[in-house]
Amino acid sequence: MVQVQAATTGELLRELVRLHPQLQAPIDAGVSVAVNGRIIAAGLSEPIPEGAEVYLMQRLRGG
Repeated sequence: MVQVQAATTGELLRELVRLHPQLQAPIDAGVSVAVNGRIIAAGLSEPIPEGAEVYLMQRLRGG
């Protein structure tokens, strides 16, 4: 578990990369963000409520 302060999904991803630079490549390859069990499709400006539980999931590719 990692705890960060971020108001939006974009801020969250930037802060994660700042704290853990090795996450840059996987994030650049594509991740889905779920906030409190809801997958966010609105991009990087989605607000994150204080105390929210956020999951990052690697996007699956292939067929």
